[in-house]
Amino acid sequence: MRHVEIPALLTLITVLDAQDAIETRVFVEMDTAKPEYFAQEIIRLRLRFGIDTEFATDNLIQLFRKNLDIPVRVEAPWLEELPGAVFLPVQESPDTDSQTFVLNDDDVVGTHLEDRQVDGRRFTVVEIERRFLAESPGALELPAPTMQFAYATGFREDFLQGRVPVDRNDGSVTGIDRSVRIKPLPEEGRPPGFTGAVGRFTVDAEGTAEPVTAGESTKLVIHIEGRGNLGLFATPSLEEAPGFEAFHVYGRIEGGDGTRRTITYDLAPLSETVRELPAIQFSFFDPGDPAGYRTVQTDPVPLEVTPRPADAGPIELPTPAARPESGVDDIFGIRHLATPTTDAAGHRMSSAVLILTLLAPWLGLLGFVSWHRVLARRRMDPAHRRAAGAATAFRAQMDAPKSDLVMVFAEFLAARLHCPIASVIAPELPARLAAAGVPPETARRTATLLEILVDERFAPDIASSQSAEERMEANTLVNLLEAVFEASQNGKGIR
Repeated sequence: MRHVEIPALLTLITVLDAQDAIETRVFVEMDTAKPEYFAQEIIRLRLRFGIDTEFATDNLIQLFRKNLDIPVRVEAPWLEELPGAVFLPVQESPDTDSQTFVLNDDDVVGTHLEDRQVDGRRFTVVEIERRFLAESPGALELPAPTMQFAYATGFREDFLQGRVPVDRNDGSVTGIDRSVRIKPLPEEGRPPGFTGAVGRFTVDAEGTAEPVTAGESTKLVIHIEGRGNLGLFATPSLEEAPGFEAFHVYGRIEGGDGTRRTITYDLAPLSETVRELPAIQFSFFDPGDPAGYRTVQTDPVPLEVTPRPADAGPIELPTPAARPESGVDDIFGIRHLATPTTDAAGHRMSSAVLILTLLAPWLGLLGFVSWHRVLARRRMDPAHRRAAGAATAFRAQMDAPKSDLVMVFAEFLAARLHCPIASVIAPELPARLAAAGVPPETARRTATLLEILVDERFAPDIASSQSAEERMEANTLVNLLEAVFEASQNGKGIR
């Protein structure tokens, strides 16, 4: 048998200068674009850390199974759930100059900023940003972030294992607490048509070029563009807009992306005398300098309306309920009382019945106004706006480049279930869905898909593969769930 001599393992020691305090080699900090925001304004929180480039290369030890660009763990729980604010889905930056590290036990990608010089040393600086929607006035408390890492004071070069630390030391550094003030939206100058839009927006409209017959359906498309809580405010209501008394509005559908919201209205002109789709006013609160309410409006859209054929009969529009034979109804389905004070059989009505009959429309109107005020207050509620805009936000994020399906899908569920994202990425999700009225099969499919997405996104030994089938399943489930939530909302609610 031939014997092979294995040379002695080479040993090479790299020693860290003990005179340099570890705290001088790292830092962690956070800031916001400004110290105070308005309620419903989008807050951008930036967490940033730096590490002496030479120290990172020569002394840091990988702590995790997956090798990271910078093997550190940053603790800042408020970046995932911030009391008093709503977490908005993360939009991954297309910037290729990025660095991986661990944030609150999850692998994340941060943006590699320009190196910083501190006391003659070059620091590698990495930043991560999260967006929140300020729910209500008050203060958002941001506890100090911490950064943990491990390092060695020396290494030996091993023939089989390569560079091996001869010791291990744990280090950490802590940032500074901060507080962000949230101011209420001012009452002074608030337009009557304000529906909660906060940011800076523009609006334009387009219609169908083809002529439309009186009473027939046509389309009006509104585009709202800008930066702000784009998918979270109530859409303009044409039923209450000036100039639309000559139209019947059947309904609307929505779509868009992260910077544009598109609302398509289905409506019908009620007379051939109509010549245009009226201008639509849109009010928003601009938190910029100077802050204040702004109102913009679309240009009127020309519309050619042709008379109905002589044999077409009167315009028939859907009404909320079947109408009685007696009495006269207008085109909106509103019942007007007949003049005679007798019933259908010709019997004279009593004074009490007559009075109640005459008061009925006014009582109905009073009930309608009260109901409308309740709806208006509800629309202004942040949790309701978050839930109402959940499907729109999901579709917008799905259309965005490099969208993270697991976070977008989880945010939709969290918004609709009125809970943090962490509460839906949990074993209790099927029970939460069942309590919200979701059928068992749909709840099972939802929980299964989210579990698969979480495994692909966060498990280090499973490759991320958001396939077309998974995206199709997510879209299907959002449509199914949205129908359930809307039905439940119109009944007893989902809380």
